[in-house]
Parts: sequence; C-alpha cells; structure tokens
Amino acid sequence: MRFFAGLALLVASQALASESLVSTTVRHALVSKLHSAEAVTVVRVENKPYRDHTRGIDGYEILSSPTELSSEQISELANLFAEDALFRPHNRASACGFFPGFALRVGAEGAAANVLLCFSCNEMKIVGLGEVGYESTCHARSRLLRLLRAALPEEPDLKRLDLEEQCYF
Repeated sequence: MRFFAGLALLVASQALASESLVSTTVRHALVSKLHSAEAVTVVRVENKPYRDHTRGIDGYEILSSPTELSSEQISELANLFAEDALFRPHNRASACGFFPGFALRVGAEGAAANVLLCFSCNEMKIVGLGEVGYESTCHARSRLLRLLRAALPEEPDLKRLDLEEQCYF
C-alpha cells in the first residue's frame, strides 16, 4: 500500500514540476517577445469570458481602446517578468476563479502574446505563445499596478486597487 501512495506522490510531484516548467517557459518566451516587440498595449477587459475563446482576448471582451506603452514601460515590464522570484507557476486559475480586468497585448494583433491580469486573485494568464501559462503575481502586484496606473492614469478601477502585496503562500 505504501508503494502505491509513494508512486502517486511521485507522479503528482512530477506533474506539478512539469506544469511549473511550462508556465515559467511561457513567461520567459513572453520576456523575449517583449524585448523585440514594436508595440505593447494595455486594454480593459470584461472579467467574465465568452464561451467562444476566439472572441476578444482569449474570450474576454475588450472594453477600451488600446493604450500603447512607452519603450521605457515595455523595458520595465520585460525586466519585471524576467524576475523568476516574483512569480509562482501553476496550471489553473484559483482563488477568485480568475476574473481579469486588464490585458497586455505584446506584438501585432494577429501574432500577439496576451497577458490577462486578475488583481482579485493576483494571477495572470499568458496566451498566444503555443502553451498557456498561469502564474501568481502577488509578489509583483505593486510593480504591475504602478506600471498600469502610469499607462492608464484616469482608470478608476486601478486607483481603487491596493498596492500592497497580498500573498498567501
């Protein structure tokens, strides 16, 4: 019996390691794309997806016109996403069920990588790079919020969000 319990634990830990590797690899691919991107925009998105994931950004309706980030903001974003210690990969959204309010679009629309950001559960979902990556952003929360507030200074929902890290692990 112990053998099967040990085997199940080993399989589960390998699956978690594999999911962590996928998310980290996707984020690293995003960093590379940020370094070479001609444009990065931020948009407000509906926090509940359509059933059709081809609409909007991964099924989340775009609610605002895109705001282009400056080259300095893009560089800051790339440096932020490159800091492995700030992110914790996992295979699915948790906590609030993942209700993003903002998205970053990296690159041209047809070949864009998209980062959906949920500040309720401090998670992001990266899509458009082959694999899908979910990662916790709780340790990067204040820096992400400052960056988005600089890009969207009149956005009331960003003004209401607390800058403090809200990490529960």
